[in-house]
Amino acid sequence: MIRQHVEALATPIEWHEASVEALARWSETEVLEPFGLNLGSYGSARMFWRDRHLQRNWAWRSPLVPGLFFGLEKLPTALAHLATKNGVSLKKICDLNEEHVQSILLASCNLIRELSPELFSSVRMFLRSLHVLESPGRGYDVSFSLPCLPNSVFLSIPQPSEHDTTSRLTEAIVHEVLHLQLSLVERICPLVRNDAEQEFAYSPWRDERRPLGGLIHGLFVFRGLELLWKRVARNHLVSIFNFAKNRVEEIRRQCALVEPLEYRSLTSFGQKIFLRLVEA
Repeated sequence: MIRQHVEALATPIEWHEASVEALARWSETEVLEPFGLNLGSYGSARMFWRDRHLQRNWAWRSPLVPGLFFGLEKLPTALAHLATKNGVSLKKICDLNEEHVQSILLASCNLIRELSPELFSSVRMFLRSLHVLESPGRGYDVSFSLPCLPNSVFLSIPQPSEHDTTSRLTEAIVHEVLHLQLSLVERICPLVRNDAEQEFAYSPWRDERRPLGGLIHGLFVFRGLELLWKRVARNHLVSIFNFAKNRVEEIRRQCALVEPLEYRSLTSFGQKIFLRLVEA
C-alpha cells in the first residue's frame, strides 16, 4: 500500500494526511520494530545503539500543541560526536532558557499548522526527539538530521533578542522533517542506483558540486519551504510577510540554477522526482 503514496510524499506539499500516516506505519514496521521500538517508545540514543531498554533522558516531553508528541531529549556524552562530525556542538541543557524554548517551539508549530496542514501532519508523524545545537553566532541557524535516526532533529534555537525568531525556527523544523520524510521514501523507492557510478551536479545551497542524492534532497526541502512561505500572503500574516517574501524569492533564484538534465545514476523514480522538483 505504501508504494501508492511515495510519489506524492516526494513532491512538496502534495501529500495528504493518509499518505503521511501510511509512511509512518511502514517505518514503524520496517525500521523501528526490528529493534523493538515504535513511535511511542522512540528515542535517539535507543535507536542509535539499537537498545530499547535504554532509559530515555528527557529534558521535557509535554505536548506543546495538540497532536504533537516530540520532546527535548538529552543525549549522553558518548553521542556528542553526532553533532561534532557535522561541524557543530550540542547545547548544554542547563544553558537553555526553558520558557523561551517552549514558547518559540509553540509559536513555530502553530505557524506550521496554520500555513500547511500537510506539513503539520509530517511534523506530527515523524518528529519524536529534538536536540538543541549551539549557534555559531547571533543571527545564524544550524540544523541537521541523520537517516539512521529517522525521527530525530538537531537544530539551534534563535535567541529572544534576535530578528525573525519564530520564522527561522519554523523553517528549521520543516527543513529537517522534510529530510526525514524523503529519507524514508528512499528506503522504499531509491532515488539513486546502488550499482551506478556516483554523479555530481551544482548545488546552489552549497555553492559546489554535490552528489545527486543530496541535490535532490535540497530541491525537495526548499521547494517545500517555498510553498510554505507562499501561503503567508494568503493567510494575511503581516508580521512575517517580508521574511516570507524574501525567502520565496531567494529559493526560486537558487532552484533556477539547477539544470533539468538526465542522469544515468538516477533510478526512473529518482529522475522523475528530480525533474519535477527542478521544473516546479
